[in-house]
Amino acid sequence: MIYCIGDSNTAGTELIDQEHFKDSYPGVFDKEYMDTFLYAEWWRIHAVKFYNTGTLKEKINRNNREKLKAWPAKLEKILNIPVINSAFMGASIESVVRNAITDILNSKIDIELIILQCPPAERVEVSYLNKIYSISTANDKHWIPDINNLLKILTTIETDYSLHRRYLFSLMQMHDFCKVKQIKLLLVPVNKFYLNFDKQLTYLKNHIDESMFPNTMTDEVEKISQKVYAPGGHFTEIIHESFAKSLAEYIKKQGLL
Repeated sequence: MIYCIGDSNTAGTELIDQEHFKDSYPGVFDKEYMDTFLYAEWWRIHAVKFYNTGTLKEKINRNNREKLKAWPAKLEKILNIPVINSAFMGASIESVVRNAITDILNSKIDIELIILQCPPAERVEVSYLNKIYSISTANDKHWIPDINNLLKILTTIETDYSLHRRYLFSLMQMHDFCKVKQIKLLLVPVNKFYLNFDKQLTYLKNHIDESMFPNTMTDEVEKISQKVYAPGGHFTEIIHESFAKSLAEYIKKQGLL
């Protein structure tokens, strides 16, 4: 079995929005869209509300429908092997690694391969009232006032170096866990920017290099170029399909299963 985890780019965020919004949906866009990100505010106002409304059962159903269109489900069909998708929107690297290790330790089914899609380094975990939240130091506010105050502090004290070091330590934790458990690991970046670590941290990056997938999800955008982005900047289903094919080819070539 393959276990996949990551953030919205693996959870399938925006893949069913068109079905929900129908006539009011702005459409999908070519690769140049991210130069203007014209409908970012539309998505923030309409779609984020859509994701946060409904009963727990409705939210779970919505998440499952998205995952059916995301690249892990497509990879399952290509390889004809069961694939678990435990990704969730807004995840930080710390939450991704923590949840992955917890799931593997509690799994009654043998996991042969873990595919971890790397979220942005600026997302970090904070604890508030016995709950853990992933917040982004790239944002200037949070809906919980106390976390918003903490965010202001974090954006002041955190540097690219400190965020990258924290990020790489989390990836090393995942890498070393898989080594001990004899599980193969594939680390998947969304774009090359995610790999642009401080040069002083090269020694840490070298530790996980053997587990890095050589391409990024954004590479699929360059290959296809048309109708590749949804209004909120997430990849469309055509990119998920193409990425699943690229992953499957690499997995077969490297004998990871």
